[in-house]
Amino acid sequence: MGGPLHLLRFRLETVELIPLREVHDEVLAWIRPNFFELRYELLCSRGIVARVSISGMGESKHALAETADGGWKFEVFPFASQNVLITRAEDHAEIGRYVRQTPLEIGFVNGASYRLNDTKLEDQDGQPVFSFEQLEAFPKWKAELKLDPRARDLPELPVLVVSACCIRVFR
Repeated sequence: MGGPLHLLRFRLETVELIPLREVHDEVLAWIRPNFFELRYELLCSRGIVARVSISGMGESKHALAETADGGWKFEVFPFASQNVLITRAEDHAEIGRYVRQTPLEIGFVNGASYRLNDTKLEDQDGQPVFSFEQLEAFPKWKAELKLDPRARDLPELPVLVVSACCIRVFR
């Protein structure tokens, strides 16, 4: 029942995530560490900053994202659904949503909105939040993300960073 694989998985899942506010001066890398799992990690020089993985079965299947600041559920399935709801993992309260069409805008219930294009995410005033460059596609999938120093204090930043992964992987 336990075994070495169970212990390894437990160790990976309990690794403490590094807060985004501590890694604003470096290029971060979204990677898919294991071809056999739909799990993505955002890495910095010190370790893991965020995770996105698939959770649930059937109609309850969704992407679950975690950072040091919290966890969120993205209703990315079914792929035919144009509207992707984002909720807090702890209480399922809606915090925002995006529509799978260009131009891609992420809107939050607090009124904030952001636009993601192929290379950057900007706020509603056109100020950069981060740049984004996809380096590899399926099956490995790798992307680099560079935070703008002014975005460090945005309350939505953790959700925006994991949204970029969900949007690019689960279009």
